[in-house]
Amino acid sequence: MSMEAMAVVGLPLSVVETQLWDITQWPTFLAGLQTATRSSHERYVFTVRQGRKDYDVLVAVRWQARDHRFTWRSLEGPPWDGTLRLAPVNGRRTRVFLQRKAYPRSFFASMAELLGAGVADPGLDLQRLQDRLAVLPAPARPARLRTVDAAERAARTQRIADESGRGGAVTTHGLPKPRVPSDLVVPDPA
Repeated sequence: MSMEAMAVVGLPLSVVETQLWDITQWPTFLAGLQTATRSSHERYVFTVRQGRKDYDVLVAVRWQARDHRFTWRSLEGPPWDGTLRLAPVNGRRTRVFLQRKAYPRSFFASMAELLGAGVADPGLDLQRLQDRLAVLPAPARPARLRTVDAAERAARTQRIADESGRGGAVTTHGLPKPRVPSDLVVPDPA
């Protein structure tokens, strides 16, 4: 049965993609996947739970850098395939598309699927992925800055000018402030 879902994650594409590179962590968000063990280059053994049984499925996992997409395909037995595709929304958020195709591996699993039990919702998988990524710290320099009103910009500019005045250097040029000769300084009459 093929199912699709989409969600928006509040992190930049590079952060989300970096977190998804570790395939062995996929069981934390993909329903039905108990473990993922690397067997060789782009080959993994997924332990899949259907019904009450666990099945070992040899899977080829590919990462397409140009499309920001992860695809997996079972190499033996009924399909347990899927795609995770990432797309930047703006510089700060990422849209995640999940498509899964999984067929039952036994007669009892097919009967349970026919009755509607045991069908994994990819929307819940993406919710678990969002929860997993929510604990990551926000990037120090997001791609886009938030809008700043004129009063806040003026206050920030004044604060920087005040701080630079005390430090003895002009921040716009990086040069020390010019010294005034002592004979030109007029004493304060107070």
